[in-house]
Amino acid sequence: MLHVAEEGAAAEQHDLADTVPAGVTVARPNLTRPTVVSVRLSADEHARLQRAAAKEHLPVSTLIRIWALDRLRAEEEGAS
Repeated sequence: MLHVAEEGAAAEQHDLADTVPAGVTVARPNLTRPTVVSVRLSADEHARLQRAAAKEHLPVSTLIRIWALDRLRAEEEGAS
């Protein structure tokens, strides 16, 4: 069984050319964001986030990142 770090390293080295159909472009824009934040939620809170993300056709983590960055931007604009 691989450890998380080993799985991550293997994923970084994996060549997608063998598994991605011709004509499909693969982007990995979050490689410039190395910090991961873990948040504890109740099952109900997580389900609510999943529904909100599905409504926007986004992964939960992307929706959370958008919301957090929007809030930071608003806080910074309000402080000036």
